[in-house]
Order: sequence, then structure tokens, then C-alpha cells
Amino acid sequence: MSAGDGGSSIQAMQALSAAQRVMANNVANVSTEGFAPSRVHMEDGPGGEGVAVAAVKPVNAAAPVGRNAQTMVDEFVRLGPGREAGEPSGTDLSREMVNLIVNERSFAANASFFRNLNDMLGFVMDMKA
Repeated sequence: MSAGDGGSSIQAMQALSAAQRVMANNVANVSTEGFAPSRVHMEDGPGGEGVAVAAVKPVNAAAPVGRNAQTMVDEFVRLGPGREAGEPSGTDLSREMVNLIVNERSFAANASFFRNLNDMLGFVMDMKA
């Protein structure tokens, strides 16, 4: 995929969706004793274009390497990292809310590529008709 065909935007939207699920899991478990929040770490996409999920890891932990991004997200959402009984949740709601807003804006910016592409194609089709 080249930058002009929307591949980078699709990759970014998939990575942002994974991050959204992890942040939602952090917020949902804010009152869960022993819950340790997770973060999605991004890397350059294939061929240096776009972005991909590099790792999903607990806050302040070393990044796991060599696993499928979807598997990592599903595992952390299902099990939750670092749970120990009797410890309060380590989720910082103010950080999560800011990250959710940034994620929302990033997703909207990538979605605008497809809205603009649709508008341009409609204009070209109208010219041909």
C-alpha cells in the first residue's frame, strides 16, 4: 500500500482502535483492586509507512516482543495485567480522559482522508456523467 491509497490511514485507525479498547479497559477497572493499567505502544508500520501496535504492556513494564498486536490487546483486556489482591487500581482517570480525547481526534483526522477521497471521487464521477 502506498500513502496515497489510504493504507496508512487504515493502519492508524486500527492501531487507534486497539488503544481505545485498552484505555476503555483501564477506565472500566478503575475501582478494581490490584488492577494495573496498560498502555499501547506504537511503532512505524510496514515499510516505514503508517503506524502499528508494537506492544500492549502494563504501565512501567518492559515491552513484550514478537506477538500479534490483536492477541496482546485481547489478552490484556481479558486478564488485566499485574493484578494483586488488596491493592487499589493504578488507573489515573485524568490521564485516561486526556488520552481518550487525543485518540478520538487522531481517529477523526485519519477518517477525514476517506471523507475527502469520497468527495473527490464523487466530483470526478459527476464530471464524467
